[in-house]
Amino acid sequence: MIIIIAQDFEKLLRTREAVQFAKMGIKAVALLFSSAFIAIAYAQTGVCTRAEAVTTIGSYYIQTSYYYTYSCGIFGWSRCGSTSYGSALQYRSDTSYNLVYECCAGYHDPAGGISCEPFCEDCDSNHTCIAPYTCICPEGWTGDNCDEGPPQNVSLNASSSMTLHLDWEGPQLDERDGSVTSYEVNCTSSFGYYHLVSVDVGLLEYDLVNLAPFSNYTCCASALTTNGHSSTVCATEETLQDIPSDVPQNVTVNNHSAYAVIIEWEPPLTPNGIITLYTIYADYNNGTSQEIDVKATDRIYKLNGLSPHQLISINISASTVIGEGPLSSTISERTSQAVFGFGSSNKQSVLVQEVFITISDGLMPGKEYCVEVAAKTSAGAGISTKITIPYIDECFEGTSNCEQLCTNTNGSYFCTCYDDFSLGLDSHSCLGPPQNVSLNASSSMTLHLDWEGPQLDERDGSVTSYEVNCTSSFGYYHLVSVDVGLLEYDLVNLAPFSNYTCCASALTTNGNSSTVCATEETLQDIPSDVPQNVTVNNHSAYAVIIEWEPPLTPNGIITLYTIYADYNNGTSQEIDVKATDRIYKLNGLSPHQLISINISASTVIGEGPLSSTISERTSQAVPSEVTDFEVSALSPNELLVSWSLPEYHNGILTKYKIIVYNKVYNYTVSLFVPDTSTNVTVSDGIEPFVPYTVVVSAFTHAGEGIALSQIIFSEEGVPSVEPELILSERTDATSLHLLWEALSLEELRGFLDSYVVVFEELNTYQCLDLDPLTSQSVLVQEVFITISYGLMPGKEYCVEVAAETSAGAGISTKITIPCVQLSVDQYCSVELTELGNGDCISTTVPPPPETTTKTTADSLNVTEQSEASAHESVEVPVFALGGSAGVLALIIIIVIVATFCVALRCTRRNKKHIVQQPRSRLRDSFENDCAAVMENPLYAGVKEEKLRGLPSYDELEEMSNKCN
Repeated sequence: MIIIIAQDFEKLLRTREAVQFAKMGIKAVALLFSSAFIAIAYAQTGVCTRAEAVTTIGSYYIQTSYYYTYSCGIFGWSRCGSTSYGSALQYRSDTSYNLVYECCAGYHDPAGGISCEPFCEDCDSNHTCIAPYTCICPEGWTGDNCDEGPPQNVSLNASSSMTLHLDWEGPQLDERDGSVTSYEVNCTSSFGYYHLVSVDVGLLEYDLVNLAPFSNYTCCASALTTNGHSSTVCATEETLQDIPSDVPQNVTVNNHSAYAVIIEWEPPLTPNGIITLYTIYADYNNGTSQEIDVKATDRIYKLNGLSPHQLISINISASTVIGEGPLSSTISERTSQAVFGFGSSNKQSVLVQEVFITISDGLMPGKEYCVEVAAKTSAGAGISTKITIPYIDECFEGTSNCEQLCTNTNGSYFCTCYDDFSLGLDSHSCLGPPQNVSLNASSSMTLHLDWEGPQLDERDGSVTSYEVNCTSSFGYYHLVSVDVGLLEYDLVNLAPFSNYTCCASALTTNGNSSTVCATEETLQDIPSDVPQNVTVNNHSAYAVIIEWEPPLTPNGIITLYTIYADYNNGTSQEIDVKATDRIYKLNGLSPHQLISINISASTVIGEGPLSSTISERTSQAVPSEVTDFEVSALSPNELLVSWSLPEYHNGILTKYKIIVYNKVYNYTVSLFVPDTSTNVTVSDGIEPFVPYTVVVSAFTHAGEGIALSQIIFSEEGVPSVEPELILSERTDATSLHLLWEALSLEELRGFLDSYVVVFEELNTYQCLDLDPLTSQSVLVQEVFITISYGLMPGKEYCVEVAAETSAGAGISTKITIPCVQLSVDQYCSVELTELGNGDCISTTVPPPPETTTKTTADSLNVTEQSEASAHESVEVPVFALGGSAGVLALIIIIVIVATFCVALRCTRRNKKHIVQQPRSRLRDSFENDCAAVMENPLYAGVKEEKLRGLPSYDELEEMSNKCN
């Protein structure tokens, strides 16, 4: 923007108005502003400017008409007038300034044009010059001559969980600034590890030991030479995993009920790797124990199948892929107690008269009994004797007839079978299950189950059929009976990539065998549905955030997601995203751009369906600069600002901001116009011929966009003040000299066209507005003039001086110029007119010294004039008439002569006014060309007229002297 302002300002300086600007002494200020703008614009490129003066010499003709009047008619009562024409050749030398661009100190231009680069005479080919006389080495190089390179091929590898091996190669021979004396190795980590060691020049490797397992380390190597220190080259590596260094933390065991306890814990503080599983060691304190593996993601376990008030001892360990860590301390806990009791129905009583009894009714085998014996009278029973009768163990005695396993109970027993065997209908025999049960996936929707019959010695009765029962974790259930001759079954219409468990059992004449199960997963397929909960949110003006969840039915392992982005401008894009990601930032967009998004999920089988289209716009940004920006002056007090829409809206345009300011006058006005407007007229505070900076910017909801600015002068106005006269005098009877103060550019309110000098014989007692019919005028470029034409001796004159621009003349300065006495016997302002020989004659009649005369421009009053002096001064024809007859005859003669003069138009009034003839100007730019100076006819004309009082001639003559 600054460059644009500087260029516009420079164009302004090259116009005709700028030349006039310079003549009034202001161009230096304009050049200062322009140079400042351009200096700022090129501050980062090393480009400077200077002002170069160019002098031109021009000439022009001034043609004027001079109107003057004289007394005629009887007694000079009338005025006669005449017009004469003249012209003058004048010269003027003009000096303009051009801005010259050149490289600043410390910069040079190797390619020509304005492309300055810093100069570093001390930089060799190995260095880079970044600023005048400032040299640096390229990245990775050091040394006085930038010829010292770093070690090569630096590599860091993990040897174990506590050891890293660092190796490298020395710098290339042509990169060594001196002999390598040693190598320096510096290793650090994010948790504060620091190790610095010097390695002998003959060794190109180093082992770091006693490190922390599964931790990142960064090691850097540099070469030390006789001339300095090379730059460093670094590598980062992670030590291998190890078993955990410590035990799971915060282990607790709480009794959940009479039959279960709850075990909770936290991971080890130093896992030394990724925990793969936890192992719970349960000691039931009855000679049995158990090891239970728990997934690494779990931190709680419910241990079921316990007895009331049972004591449990617990230890836990954590494992990585390397192995198992240490056991936690033992924690013991009992299950809750249960309530046991007998009702009255369990009590039986017998009354006997004997001292012995045999009880055989109501007793159960394998049961213990409590017996009380007490004597009873009519008063009641006495104190009883209590005794416990032990139970009988059928399993121990071998009377149970169980085929495989026997369990004794209170007063009884029951039979069970080994694993994979089932109890027959007789509750004593055991039936063998089917053999070699196998479940295999045929496709993504089919499983094949096959098996073999039970061993012959495991069949308690003949096999009549097989029962197949298939289930899944998500509620699938299938039960089917298979003929005894078939040993396979196909499950169809299953869900892809889902686990099914199928169990087979043999049905015999003595009951059903136990079941043997197999679990298998159907093959993968393409996803059945789309990614879920897809959202698109505008992250900024240049990016959107896309988030989603996996399909509800992926039918396999998702390998990737594909984002289909439609940019709604004729272009689209497919973006593959890793399966582990659920969020993606789509960059490189434009402000307020409409984006349409679809997402699909893929397995190894193929791509699933597309999600519904979701559209979103990016955020709005500030707009670019407006186009077709123009500022023009409508009048001295109005500026028209016009523009077109920005090339890039970057959102919804809301308004435009126009700032008009002038720093010199400390004037600023800001306007806001609606987005539907593309022009505005600014009149508030605009003054004639003032340079204004106009700035225009567009707004969106995001704020103000890039602003453009232009500098323009308002149109010229008429000068606001009158010239101040420094000198006004009559140099002689027919000449007067005027000198006034030059008006400033601010006072002129435009470029000076000329100064208008108007003069007229004073006809009243004071200098009022001059009559355009009787006044004379002269246009001059200088601030002085000598008027030696059109002036009458012995007359007072009213003179006006005003400055004139292209807008017109301004306020004038009025002054009265007194008359000058011609000689001792002639005095100012005394005129009489007589009629002689039929012509209008003007004669000046000076009164005698003792006569007191009061004269104005419009009347003549002569008193106390003696008859003798009158006869000496006035030639009047005398008629020999006497008395009243003579007076009457004189009156008749006057009337006749007056009538005759009117008929001959002797007595006439001036009805013309001075018309300033158009000025023709001829300007020739000599530019120190001697031939042009000598051959130019204007040069000869100047010499002939001998206008040596003009500065332009002095300069021209000086040039010709140099040429000669």
